[in-house]
Amino acid sequence: MLCWGAAAYKLKHREHCIGWGAGLCKARLKLVVQNRRFCLLTDKGAAPNLASAVMGACLRRLRPDWLASFGYSPRHHNL
Repeated sequence: MLCWGAAAYKLKHREHCIGWGAGLCKARLKLVVQNRRFCLLTDKGAAPNLASAVMGACLRRLRPDWLASFGYSPRHHNL
């Protein structure tokens, strides 16, 4: 199971790490997507690298799906 959602409204450490002030945070928060749940229901070691493969496939679909559903696309940012 994997679930995505809008970002948390305020996270002091996230804003500090990204370098956003209050005004910039308000303007750009909709561009942040939060992974809310990621659960694989397999026995440990039963499918090596399954979590990485699933996350990679989901991340490749996230931007186009989000754009189709909400009319804007989240940005990619490496921390």
